[in-house]
Amino acid sequence: MVKKMDDLKIIDAHSHIWSKEFDEDRTRIIEDSIRNNVHSIIEVGCDLGSSIKALELSKQHPFIFSVAGLHPHDANKFQKEKNDLFQLASSNPFVAIGEIGLDFYRMHSDKESQRIAFTQQLDLAVELNLPIVIHSRDAAEETLEIIKQWKQRAGEYLGQQSPVGMMHCFSGNFALALEYANLGFMISIPGTITYPKNLILKEVVSKIPVNKLLIETDTPYLTPVPHRGKRNETSFINYTLEEIAGIKNTAKNKIAKVIYDNTISFFKLVI
Repeated sequence: MVKKMDDLKIIDAHSHIWSKEFDEDRTRIIEDSIRNNVHSIIEVGCDLGSSIKALELSKQHPFIFSVAGLHPHDANKFQKEKNDLFQLASSNPFVAIGEIGLDFYRMHSDKESQRIAFTQQLDLAVELNLPIVIHSRDAAEETLEIIKQWKQRAGEYLGQQSPVGMMHCFSGNFALALEYANLGFMISIPGTITYPKNLILKEVVSKIPVNKLLIETDTPYLTPVPHRGKRNETSFINYTLEEIAGIKNTAKNKIAKVIYDNTISFFKLVI
């Protein structure tokens, strides 16, 4: 494991430490993160219950910040949870709405339910003046079209210079990344960047300006090399940072500083 460096600060822009996979050692996971350069963690909900758990973690730890939303996998329960979820989001200090979007790979919810949940949560973000965290899998064209239509309705609701969203665990090509960047989105890079055969994402990282990048773990998923195949942990984000620094041929602490500042600015964190 990479040891803590006094001048290195990392923010994990997307984590699920609330997940049951950490019920036995959640405190240890958080403490290991702190010992390994992780300055803050963004805890992201996937439904009403997990959004509450993310909020509870943020109340217990001042360096954890929470995000509320309904994942496309659970879109079929949107109508049931909508009122309580929207009330939760509007009455607590969440830093974004997410993760929301479309997932046509697993298809745990039908496409129409996913679209309805997605668009209504996009509008909630505008109402609450919060950025959005987007999940898109096997739905690139549909996700982009909904985002474009929403942007026309929403305008520059966070201010002309402020990014409006992040593409969580981005897996598209450079052309798609550039299109989202031009729409005011940050491109969030997970541990999959460390996979030797992931040449498309490596190209994205090599070409996209560093001021458009965030980094994340998506714990407990998408574990980077050399721990691939095991449960992911927030401290493993160091491997993602090292890979990006290598691709950019830039010192790790320099890359870390820019991405750290990007994350502070995007979520408007007070640390």
